[in-house]
Amino acid sequence: MKLFLLLTVVVISCNPKKVVEIETSVPLPVEVTKISSTTVGLLMSSASIGNAMKIKHNKIFYDVVLNNEEKVRYVSTHDNRFKTSDGIKIGQSYKQIKKKMTSEWPEPGFAYCGVGGSAWTVAFTDDNFLKTRNISDTSKVKFFFKRMN
Repeated sequence: MKLFLLLTVVVISCNPKKVVEIETSVPLPVEVTKISSTTVGLLMSSASIGNAMKIKHNKIFYDVVLNNEEKVRYVSTHDNRFKTSDGIKIGQSYKQIKKKMTSEWPEPGFAYCGVGGSAWTVAFTDDNFLKTRNISDTSKVKFFFKRMN
C-alpha cells in the first residue's frame, strides 16, 4: 500500500538494506523505488550543485538531493507524466499557465521560476531566457522543483 505524508518520506539509501527516514515539508511518497545507487551532480540553483539520486514513484522519475543528515534538500522532475495539483505539465507554454502564477522571478544561470497553486516551483529554461533573463509566451515548462532549508 502506498501512503503519502507531508512530513516524512522514506528513501532507500546507498546501502540497499538501509532505509532512511527523511524529514521534509514536501509531500513525497512514502514508498519509492531507487533507480540507481550512483549519484550524479545536479544543478539546484545557479551557484549550487548537489549529488542527486534518481527515484521512481507511480511511474514518475524524480531527482532527490539529500543533505549530510540524509534529509531532503532538493527534489525535481523532468518527467512528462508529472502534473502539479493545479494542472501544470512539462511542455506547456508560459501563455497557457501564466494566469496560474502567483509569483515569478528570474534566477540567472538557472531558470525563470514561478509558483502557482501547488507547492512545486515551475522552471522555464530556453535560449531567450539564457540571453535576456526573460521568457516569452511561447517559452515551455522544462521542469519542476522544490528546495528545502
